[in-house]
Amino acid sequence: INLNEDYEMKVKNNTYVAKVKGFINSTFGGCNNMGKVEIILSDELYEEVISENPDMETFMLYINYND
Repeated sequence: INLNEDYEMKVKNNTYVAKVKGFINSTFGGCNNMGKVEIILSDELYEEVISENPDMETFMLYINYND
C-alpha cells in the first residue's frame, strides 16, 4: 500500500473506498504472531460507515493460523 492509493474496506455487505493519507505507528499488542491494524477515516466516510452500520463503531477481527 502506498500513499494516495485507494483501498477498499468491506463492512458486512457494503464496500467503501478510501485514500491512503498516511501511516501511524502504534504499540505492539499481543504476541509475536499477532498484529494490529488501525484504519482512520475522514469524518465524511466515518459518518457514512456508521450510518449504514450503526452497531459497528469498533470491531476486532481474529484469524487463527495453523502450522
